[in-house]
Amino acid sequence: MTKYAILLGAVLLGLMSVLSYAQAPLTGHSPNSSILRNGSEARQFHSTPSELLAPMQSPIMNQLGELTASTGDALTDVAIDGDTAVAGSSGGDSAYVFVEPAGGWANMTQTAELTASDGSGIWPVGISGNTAVGSGSSGAAYVFVEPATGWANMTETAKLTTSNGDFLTNAAISGNTVVAAGNSGAAYVFVEPATGWTDMTETAELTTSTGDALGWTAIDGNTVAAGAVWGGSDNGAAYVFVKPAGGWTNMTQTAELTASDGAYDDFLGCGVGVSGDTVAAGAPNHTVNGNGWQGAVYVFVEPTGGWTNMTQTAELTASDGGFTDQLGNSAAISGDTVVGGAPQYEPFGNTGNGKVYAFFQPPGGWTNMTESVRFEASDGQECDALGFNVAVSNGTAMAGALDRCALGAKPETPGAAYVFSACSFDDGLALCPGFLTFGTQLVGTSSNSQSVTLTNIGGAPLKIRKITTSNVNFSQTNNCPSKLPVNGQCTINVTFDPEKINKVKGTLTIRDNAPGGPQTVPLSGVGTVVTLLPSNLNFGNQQKGTTSPPQQVTLTNYSGEAVDIYGVRIKGKNAGAFAQSSNCGTSVPAGGNCTISVTFTPKYKGSNAATLDVSDNGGGSPQTASLSGNGT
Repeated sequence: MTKYAILLGAVLLGLMSVLSYAQAPLTGHSPNSSILRNGSEARQFHSTPSELLAPMQSPIMNQLGELTASTGDALTDVAIDGDTAVAGSSGGDSAYVFVEPAGGWANMTQTAELTASDGSGIWPVGISGNTAVGSGSSGAAYVFVEPATGWANMTETAKLTTSNGDFLTNAAISGNTVVAAGNSGAAYVFVEPATGWTDMTETAELTTSTGDALGWTAIDGNTVAAGAVWGGSDNGAAYVFVKPAGGWTNMTQTAELTASDGAYDDFLGCGVGVSGDTVAAGAPNHTVNGNGWQGAVYVFVEPTGGWTNMTQTAELTASDGGFTDQLGNSAAISGDTVVGGAPQYEPFGNTGNGKVYAFFQPPGGWTNMTESVRFEASDGQECDALGFNVAVSNGTAMAGALDRCALGAKPETPGAAYVFSACSFDDGLALCPGFLTFGTQLVGTSSNSQSVTLTNIGGAPLKIRKITTSNVNFSQTNNCPSKLPVNGQCTINVTFDPEKINKVKGTLTIRDNAPGGPQTVPLSGVGTVVTLLPSNLNFGNQQKGTTSPPQQVTLTNYSGEAVDIYGVRIKGKNAGAFAQSSNCGTSVPAGGNCTISVTFTPKYKGSNAATLDVSDNGGGSPQTASLSGNGT
């Protein structure tokens, strides 16, 4: 039995008694895909937030959107590059692509579903540009290249396997290069052929001179980082591999990275990310301020002379961390931003809600620090384990969550992926988040407010002259003084008050004495005159082959004119299990409403999910309601 196999047994036995979220979806994965999941590969961050120092109390940021699979799969593994995200499910058969809408990230189901032609489940995942990759339950990795017409449901473009039959447990991608860890403890590099991706075996095999087994992998350009949770005298380690001048070839590490304060079972390398000359590695079991398993993320910056064996440049911890939070269970980096997941964070005694922390590199370079901002799910609850996996790209962070526990009348529900905005930066100040998206709002009504935190990160007091919104569809209030001290913060609350239908854009403008002023925050929302309520129908248990009693949703027109109805349909993987009928016809009169009845007839045992979709000209079309039920 290998050391890594022993690790899995120890983790399963130990964590099942300590961690309430250790659940069945993890069962059956290889030792290198252990119960402690890890962060996605990094992308180069082109808008560098190098001037933000961590405030004394970091702001908690609201999510931009909650991403779910129409199939009901729990989205636990995530990756993001620019406006495209991909998420995999530990218990499902597919990976899912999400493309950011024109109005910005919002609650949504997938743009495309990616499946393996051999029926293998796909999890974990990575993305770079127009190419996604995922590891399969078959032990292979699968490459998906976006079609010329855009992402659509598809099977793989290429299947990647090893020449020695090693079982691949995770995959990451940067440009034309994929790296994947194997069950044996080696990592494998696959370089896209000149003619494009095709079924192939590895270009190179990466191993450690110490014999440490490599687990999670990440890649950025010519640099691969890989974690080894039992490396570094059983404290954990991360290994760096730099592409040789002649191209990737079988090799051992360029450098071994360890923690100066590491201890046995810290699991350094459980989550890793790399961006440019910087590696981030999580140590979820590290003790901080006497709190066991609070966790930390370590940052390693490449020395001037190149990568060499070294200890950390900086240690990153949570200002509100506690026992068993496990910060560093996942880690990702993009330019000057490090993101770490703490899936066992427990607010108000709730077990395993989870939290995500972002750290921005200070002007003088990385140093020991607590977080700059924190991310929480707006609908978080016990056992979510938000931060089970994290990713970051261009100021946008993403986090996966496990299945949710059943709580009282609330049934167990699949986990989701959450998208969060980081901050926008200008000379001397930071605006967090860097933009606001309000979603759909009835014309003539006001949304709940969303807040922007303004932080003075300059060397002198910031003189604030005026704060305004650009049009009547948005309004703001704030508590900002005329002079904001160094490291001071104030809050600007913005509401969306649409006066017209469809997409509305605006700008929050801050006029001050900062050199780069005025500063702006883009605003967007969608005005509508119709609602479809309730927004979800749950049919509960229904015997296979029998039909449930109907449930209704009501489409209401709040305008003074008729709203045209273009179509009512049910879509999604399990659309065939649901049927609808309506009295909506081709239009709904001014101030009127119509009813849509839905029934559930499961064709097989198990969970079913779909979406009721109503197309109209009332703004924000289509109006949607989620459908779910369980066949017995």
